[in-house]
Amino acid sequence: MQKNEETIKLDTSSLNTILNEEEFYSKPLNAETNIFKRIFLLNVQDYMNNLYSEIVSKDIKFNFSHTPPVQDSQKIQVELLENLLNQKSSNITKMSLFKLFFLKQKQKFALILFVLALFSISKCGISILLSTLIDSIQQDLKIKYAYGIGLVLLNGVSIICQHQFYSIGYEYSTIVRMSMANILYHKIFKLHTYQIKNTNQGKIINMISADLNLLEPFLIYMFVVFNLPIALGLTAAILWIRFDGPQGLLLLALLFLAYPIQLFFTHRITVLVKKTKEYADQRVKLTNEFIEGVRLIKMYAWEQSFIKSIRNLAHQEHFAYILTHLQYVILRGTTFFSQMWASAIFFMIMHYGGFYEINVSIMLSTLQLAAFARFFCVNLSSFGLDFIANLKIVLERMRVVLSMEEIIQTQSLQDQQPKEEGLVLKNLEGYWNVQGQPQIKLSFKFNIGLYAVIGKIGSGKSSLLNAIIGEMPKTTGSILLDGEDIKNRKVGYVEQEPFIFPASFKENILFGRPMDECLYQQVLEQSNLIMDLQNMEKGDTTMIGEKGLTLSGGQKARLSLARALYEDAEVYLLDDPLSAVDAKVSRSIFNNLKHLAKQRIIILVTHQVQFAPECDQIIIMNEGQIMASGEFKDVNQHLNLITDTFSQQEQQVQYINNVTKQDNDLYKKEELTSKPVTLDTYKRFFKQWSYPFLLIIMIIFYLGQEVLLQLYIYFISEYEDEGSFFLLIGMLCIGALVLNLIKYGITTFSVLSGTKQTHDQMINSLSQSPISYFDTNPSGRILNRFSNDKSLCDFTMNLSLWEVFELNSYFIISIAFLISILPYFVIVMFFIICFQVYILTRSYKIIIETKECDSIQKSPLFDFFKNTLNGIVQIKLYKQQQYFKQFFNQLSNNCIRSNFTFYQCSTNFGYKVHLSGWLASVIGTMIVIGVYENKSVFSQALLILTIFNDQFQWCMRQMIQVHAMMSSCQRMYEIIDLKPEAPQYLEQIQNWPNIGEVRFEQVELRYRYNTPLILKGINFEIPQKKRIGIIGRTGAGKSSILQAMFRMSEIEKGQIVIDNVNIQILGLHQLRSSIGIIPQSPFLFSGSIRRNLDPLNEYTDKELWDALQQTSLDEYIRKLPKQLDSDMTQVNSIFSVGQKQLICLVRIILSKKKIIVLDEATANLDQKTDDLIQLVISKFDATIITIAHRLNTIADYDYVMVMQDGKIIEYDKPLMLLCNSTDDSEITKNTEFAQMVKATGNENSKVILKLARGISN
Repeated sequence: MQKNEETIKLDTSSLNTILNEEEFYSKPLNAETNIFKRIFLLNVQDYMNNLYSEIVSKDIKFNFSHTPPVQDSQKIQVELLENLLNQKSSNITKMSLFKLFFLKQKQKFALILFVLALFSISKCGISILLSTLIDSIQQDLKIKYAYGIGLVLLNGVSIICQHQFYSIGYEYSTIVRMSMANILYHKIFKLHTYQIKNTNQGKIINMISADLNLLEPFLIYMFVVFNLPIALGLTAAILWIRFDGPQGLLLLALLFLAYPIQLFFTHRITVLVKKTKEYADQRVKLTNEFIEGVRLIKMYAWEQSFIKSIRNLAHQEHFAYILTHLQYVILRGTTFFSQMWASAIFFMIMHYGGFYEINVSIMLSTLQLAAFARFFCVNLSSFGLDFIANLKIVLERMRVVLSMEEIIQTQSLQDQQPKEEGLVLKNLEGYWNVQGQPQIKLSFKFNIGLYAVIGKIGSGKSSLLNAIIGEMPKTTGSILLDGEDIKNRKVGYVEQEPFIFPASFKENILFGRPMDECLYQQVLEQSNLIMDLQNMEKGDTTMIGEKGLTLSGGQKARLSLARALYEDAEVYLLDDPLSAVDAKVSRSIFNNLKHLAKQRIIILVTHQVQFAPECDQIIIMNEGQIMASGEFKDVNQHLNLITDTFSQQEQQVQYINNVTKQDNDLYKKEELTSKPVTLDTYKRFFKQWSYPFLLIIMIIFYLGQEVLLQLYIYFISEYEDEGSFFLLIGMLCIGALVLNLIKYGITTFSVLSGTKQTHDQMINSLSQSPISYFDTNPSGRILNRFSNDKSLCDFTMNLSLWEVFELNSYFIISIAFLISILPYFVIVMFFIICFQVYILTRSYKIIIETKECDSIQKSPLFDFFKNTLNGIVQIKLYKQQQYFKQFFNQLSNNCIRSNFTFYQCSTNFGYKVHLSGWLASVIGTMIVIGVYENKSVFSQALLILTIFNDQFQWCMRQMIQVHAMMSSCQRMYEIIDLKPEAPQYLEQIQNWPNIGEVRFEQVELRYRYNTPLILKGINFEIPQKKRIGIIGRTGAGKSSILQAMFRMSEIEKGQIVIDNVNIQILGLHQLRSSIGIIPQSPFLFSGSIRRNLDPLNEYTDKELWDALQQTSLDEYIRKLPKQLDSDMTQVNSIFSVGQKQLICLVRIILSKKKIIVLDEATANLDQKTDDLIQLVISKFDATIITIAHRLNTIADYDYVMVMQDGKIIEYDKPLMLLCNSTDDSEITKNTEFAQMVKATGNENSKVILKLARGISN
């Protein structure tokens, strides 16, 4: 089908995948039928050999990843899970979610438990053989070689089982995590947009980007907890037999003294992690608002306010992390060397209690068993318990979302009523607050035709449309189309703030629907988009930036209209799309709508009241109810609610779309390994630790603790039943405990303090970055640095560094002891290390780049989820849920594909390193058996050879893991290293500006170095305290003048002078904070109304209420329960666009700037609100610069500037541009401005001429 082809095309520029390329390795790695290859991971080795030959001179591409088997497809997995979840929808619990996600993969679940059981059996068998071998060597029995061979073979079995556990476990982990992400994604389609906002959008995003990723490295250890009964049972049996009775179980009892400690600290960790995530959710949400609103935040000069708020949350999060990791320090410090103190106490009890006569073989084999029990039953199980604690929090957060009440269907009585043709709203009541009063309350019938819905701001116009499409949290009554629930019929909807996703122009219109060329061309004509596309270099394949970055407000509105028209719907709901376009285009679109209304129901919410007489019916709304309805002649007397006069005709500006040529590669792609992790990254990371002093001390402590462990083994090997023996090993245990706590504490404090510094520097650098950075990088990618990358550095990095430092220290000290005991072994180790270096050189780039590929595949998933939240209304309305779910499934499969490839390569690398170490232990064991007879030599050597191999391979893997995580640090450092815009603060010029005089002198501007000039040597001067209106065609450069004034982009030539000061010598904060702006799209953020009005906390409550009174918002806000302290997150949905714009006006009233700019600020407002804004700003003691479509708005201004193609073609007083003489009674000039005025109609031309003379009508 055509639709499937479009699914692939929907892929955004940020998605670094090659879905249509021929697959490099099409055979699924986990679908290998040869059992021998699967057991020994030879299938993965074949893949890595092929891959190595491909990447010797180039980077890994996504299509190099293996193809997952069909049964692991997220589409199949999620369909099964969703069906099961629907059966439990009435009673979703954490346990039911656990069963749903984790027990569904029954085969893999059972296989992992079987492999772990086999691993436990082999490890316990090693303990038995080790004791027997030592005894046979002491007695010089010939069977010692058989025992030696048995020992190394059992060790080989344990190696195979261990890596099969990782191979299958990580595959299982990946599938489970992606299934959880998909279930969350599917759920959001069943919720109201209002519910999503109330739930905290940042929390939902953080669940996908951070929570599930944090589960990734630890999920497999959950199986260790499940396997504990087997491991403990085998260990207990050996100890019982070895020590002739239950006294042997005392060792386990001593080891498991750590469990009460674990349970206590695990509970505390669970509470602290939950608190940490709450802070993280708030921080990510606020950071997201900063990134998405950065342009206006910079214009308002509010960066420091946002930075302060974000830093405060980050510092609270940091303190919670410190408390959390402090629990980990105590927990690990007391449990991760428990084999030392537990075995020491056990041996003392056995010796002094006379329970058993201990000897070297008994003690060393018991120590090996204790090491296994400690590592598997205590250490790894502690990871499992930590995972379960975190999982409980994640599942609870998921439960809250999955249990949310789904869309309440309108209570429809169509079955009991005779069917009526048309759209019938009967006893309809709509509530934004389910517990409060209805925002709309009406009954009405719409027949085929064009309906204009008119009303002042806050009258319920947009709420009416939201109720019809089912996006109010609660509605009662019925909404029927031809007697059928409207949800089952086709509806087109144009929202007031259009949803644009980062894809091509064409894909934004099709919106996942099959291509119909005839219909497609028709809607382009109806939306007046043909000329726009002709002026784009790549036509409708031109990529559109995030939130329509490359489009004007009018183009966004028309694109949304085209998307609605392409639905070929029976009912069209249009929320004021005409206000964002100029008069000629609005007239053309309106004529097209009139023609379409002959066969369709069209409900047009509009502030362009000049179109009202031509509509079939007019509906006037007030306070959520229909005040009047009928033809124009029937409701004309009520129109004074909207405007004081209806004589104002439509204004006309000839439309010629002169869109700047656009580059299809709008966003910079996130390249694979474009900047590999370098030594400088490590230096930078460790320098934050007060490098080198603190780092050196920490390394000394790590090495010292391992020296104490080896001395412990050495003194056991030298045991001669001396009285000082137990005192000595007791002191070694105490020393190890102290060193453990210190080394973990230093590492934790250093990592967390470093991450805190990095975050503070990141947000500071981001706030000072030029706007071009945000224009060329998707917000999801930037936000990922503050969510996923930061959480990895805060949490996983610390735990991994513990492993790396500890295991490296163990390896160094163990090798040193081995070589001191077995000098010949240095030759063996030389060749083994050379072989391992060879393995590392062949595997290193593969592992690092597959990890980078894995990391990069997560960003598109994150971006797509975030964009879906923003466009959820359109997706549901056009019934494209399945289309978007399919694409999210595709992204999930890509994540599974790259994640599984990384873990398989990583596991294979660890397996090869482990095997080479095993070979060394085989040779070393044979040397010990055949050459040495000194029990203090061979017994210690055997124990080290048995244990160190496990540690070494894990050390190598953890080092690569840390190196891979360093890429997260490097990405954060890249944010810190962004080239800043001009300095925020320079020497302050006092009392500037004081009069508001503006002068442009030969100003040239381009947005980026490789783009055409936008302003082409313009010159003009605005006298102090004058009002200037700027008009011009789309792309003429009107808004670029404001960008230059605010220095959002630095001019290339010329200078801008304000009050005789070249703005280039000013700090950006002083410049931007001195100019007030009311933008076209109002910017509101989470927090209270008070904070939205006064984020810098500069004004008193009285000043706030006085300013609100001037805009008539005070009465509305006083009715809210918390008034100024009402949370905007909660009330955002019940503020109309007009009210939001008035909040922006209040900010200007409060600030009392000397220069105020309005960037098409009244385009989406009704005439009365527009008049109110103009009246308020006319009283300001300031220079006013207004970009406007409505010529009546700027007709009485002091000056009018007409722009075309980046140049000023006219600039004078309005009257001088219209008449040759001030006495002329009609327009006598043929200027561009005069032509525009004439085109508005004869009557309105006279109105504009009177306004230009300063005579109000």
